[in-house]
Amino acid sequence: MFCFQGPIIFDTVDFSPKVGKTTPKDEQIFAQLQTFCQSPIDHKKLYADLLESAADTTDLSIADILQKDVKQVVGPHLRLVLSSLPMNYSVEVEFRVFSNKYFISNFHRNSSMNYKQ
Repeated sequence: MFCFQGPIIFDTVDFSPKVGKTTPKDEQIFAQLQTFCQSPIDHKKLYADLLESAADTTDLSIADILQKDVKQVVGPHLRLVLSSLPMNYSVEVEFRVFSNKYFISNFHRNSSMNYKQ
C-alpha cells in the first residue's frame, strides 16, 4: 500500500496544517487505504524516506536533474522553461549542452510556435 499512500503523504507534506495542502479527499482516501494494511504505516518515516529519495541526485547527471525538475509555461508567443539544481552544482558547460539539446529538439517539434512577425 506504500505505493498508493506515498504520493498522498508526499503531496500533502505529511498532512502538515502549516502547508495547507491537505484536502478532505486526501484524508478520506488515505484512511481507506489504511484499512487494507495489516498494521498502520509510520507515515512520518515514510515521508522522511520519500523526501530523502526525491532529493538524492547521486546517480543523475546535471542534464537528468534539470529534466527531472523542468517546468514549462507555453503561450501563443512564448515558451518559458524553468528548472533548478542543488546549490552544490556548477553548471556553465553542462547547462549549455542540456539547453541546446532540449530547446532544439522541442522547438522543431512544435510547429505552432512562430516567432517571426
